[in-house]
Amino acid sequence: MSGPSQSAIVRVPNDLGMLTNRRMGLEMVVGMAAVSGRRLSMPWSVPLGSSPAPRFAGEARPTMTDLWEVPVPLVGEDEWDEVAPTAHHLDW
Repeated sequence: MSGPSQSAIVRVPNDLGMLTNRRMGLEMVVGMAAVSGRRLSMPWSVPLGSSPAPRFAGEARPTMTDLWEVPVPLVGEDEWDEVAPTAHHLDW
């Protein structure tokens, strides 16, 4: 299979659940993007919601890419407005 085309995009929300569910959700959408030859998009810079893990006071919430490496081609936020009409949205 050749690399993902510029217009084949899977878009998901950044908060797929609590910490373990986020990891599992990310693994699922990474697999779907890889198998279908699509690039993956989500609001990468939006901090994740609450989790059961303690945080230090004043520490910023992490983003998805702060916590995990995403091993498929990504759609950056700077190009999202341009490619949004072609994306396949997954709203779970």
